[in-house]
Amino acid sequence: MTLLTVLGLAVISLGCAKLTAHLTFAAGARTVFAEPIQFVDFDSLFRNVSLALHGTFVIFGADFFGRKPASLGTIAALVNVGLVAFLAYHIGKYLKVKTLCRLVKENDELNVWPGFLALLGAFVVVVYSLSTVAVDLQTYRYLVMLVFSSVLFLALTLPRLKVGRVVVITLLVAATTLNLATSLAAAKDPAGNRFHFGSVSVNAGNSQNYEVVRAVEQTGITKGYTTYWAGNINSCLSKGKVTFLPILCGSGLTEPYHFLVDDSLFTRPSAKSFYMFDPDANDPPACSMDQVIKQFGQPQQVRYVTDKTLLIYDYDLEHKL
Repeated sequence: MTLLTVLGLAVISLGCAKLTAHLTFAAGARTVFAEPIQFVDFDSLFRNVSLALHGTFVIFGADFFGRKPASLGTIAALVNVGLVAFLAYHIGKYLKVKTLCRLVKENDELNVWPGFLALLGAFVVVVYSLSTVAVDLQTYRYLVMLVFSSVLFLALTLPRLKVGRVVVITLLVAATTLNLATSLAAAKDPAGNRFHFGSVSVNAGNSQNYEVVRAVEQTGITKGYTTYWAGNINSCLSKGKVTFLPILCGSGLTEPYHFLVDDSLFTRPSAKSFYMFDPDANDPPACSMDQVIKQFGQPQQVRYVTDKTLLIYDYDLEHKL
């Protein structure tokens, strides 16, 4: 099997995926993106390249920027940087034009899959850099395919490595140990707040979500409204006792966000409801506190949970959505 054959199968798979998506949307399914993905403006190109580079460090746990040199997390990140550098160097060797041309022509079973995986990783980074999907550092999640392709690439090339194999294996063992220790330290964060790993702030053990769920359960209310990213996870963590319905702000008014949610839940009767105001919500956007009060009126009760504000109403807000 040549590299050209593998690439052909990949193109056919992509075509099938596009056809399936087209038929799904034609049947009435909704997409999370208000606008289709397109090429980025030239003025934003270098910002996207920077986000791709920084996001690669983040997704591999190698983001040591802005960290204290002697901390456990920094040491783990620096070890991960060594692994990222190793992967980048060897993937780069497969991306040479001469090597790719040879793999296209020859039936080289040993190298065709590493070559394909190297191209796949490069493809993910290029698409991310050239498209409007790169909004901020939090969109590094769209680089997740890079992790899978890199792990498979490493599994295929490491056994045949002639120089430096012991060093790489040592780095892998050290990285696994340090990353596990860092994760355990995050899970045991005594403050129960957010654990900062490089430039990304992680909700340690969903502690903030549990705190929000407990606060709502104490009110006895089983239906309320919150941002898209908090809706499903909070409903899940409440074990179905409380329904957190996703909303967004459109033209200054709060409205239902009909994506990945059972729409019938919005019209389910409820004598009382709540609105969980998140000051950091921006994608999808949430209305300001003044806009919320103007639309729904003064709440019967106000509670503060972590950095969020719980507004409790003696009627179902669905009537004014």
